[in-house]
Amino acid sequence: MVDFGVVMTEKDGCSGYSSNCFVETEIGDVLYELWNYAEQQGFRYEIKPQRKYLYCGSYCDNVYTVTPKLEVYKCLVHAGEKKHLMGRIDKQGQFVDQTPAFYEWMTVDPFKNNECKECVYLPVCGGGCGVRAYDETGSYHAKGCFRVKGVIEKQVKKFVENTMKDRA
Repeated sequence: MVDFGVVMTEKDGCSGYSSNCFVETEIGDVLYELWNYAEQQGFRYEIKPQRKYLYCGSYCDNVYTVTPKLEVYKCLVHAGEKKHLMGRIDKQGQFVDQTPAFYEWMTVDPFKNNECKECVYLPVCGGGCGVRAYDETGSYHAKGCFRVKGVIEKQVKKFVENTMKDRA
């Protein structure tokens, strides 16, 4: 099984790569071509659109990024940025000193956001990316649209094509 990830270049450390990256509106088309190419090369690639209550694993209780200094962040993109520090790991290996940022991140509810609540993509994005939400608005509780619009349509197309091919 093969999967294709999308890397954001919104942070200073990655901005040098931005000229080599696709714009967000191109991602659906690029992924569609990659899925087809992977199949042609013999890779098994199953596209099946599904409900997604969480945009990514960073919203799960047990997913963290831990720095060498044992500082805890919810996403590697914000690692090292003190305002996004969620807590730390103590000498006993316990997650301690949770910060207000931790509670802000962990209480995100897209159904309390009117833009998300009214959006047709909510069932497949779960409100989007917390990093994008914060970086664009200063709040984890804002919409964090990224990589869904344009991609879900291609997933549905690919799913239907594969279903029709399997039935033939």
